[in-house]
Amino acid sequence: MDQALANIIPVALLVAAIALALGFAFWYRHRAQENLAALAARLGFQIIPQPSAFGIITRLPNLEGRFQQRDARFFSYTKNYGKHSQTFSVATVKYAGNGNLILQLRPVSSFFKFLTGRQLEVFRTDDSDFDKSFPARSNQPQEAKNLLTPEIRAELLEARRQCGRRCGRLVIENGEVRLTVQGSFASPRVAGYLEARLPLLCRLADQVERQKI
Repeated sequence: MDQALANIIPVALLVAAIALALGFAFWYRHRAQENLAALAARLGFQIIPQPSAFGIITRLPNLEGRFQQRDARFFSYTKNYGKHSQTFSVATVKYAGNGNLILQLRPVSSFFKFLTGRQLEVFRTDDSDFDKSFPARSNQPQEAKNLLTPEIRAELLEARRQCGRRCGRLVIENGEVRLTVQGSFASPRVAGYLEARLPLLCRLADQVERQKI
């Protein structure tokens, strides 16, 4: 009897651990869906279902709509799976034109790395506080410097002060201004932060169009 019980206990613990993990995953996904639905309702965006990954992993929907007369989108993605998985959430706005500008900004001491495979130069603005907080690279350094007006730099610095290195990586490329942060839409903080940054992304898009770069 004791031996039978001893054999059952590890199996029972394994089953309980699996059930707990599945329960947490269900709750986490449900919370992310609720936050996305609330965000879509506030902005008047559409909820766009996404196909499952590998046919088995259910993905969160995207949000798409218009914000300040621009196409905008929210989506998330996961790198790796299991205990090493990392989830990232993204807000984007589109701008007109087919300019060749590439600009990448990331907070210093961040887990974010510059995207590779591009011929980009490190550049500095005339703002020492900004330069210390946001390393920047571009294929058109002077144009990118002009793009980062004092008002835009001030807002980015304020985001840095509020959120530290979690303020995200900003990329301008291929007709799109994109802000990526680590974390899931299951967190109201992530959803609220990206929503609050949409006007900034639109101002950057305005600048790109104005400078025709």
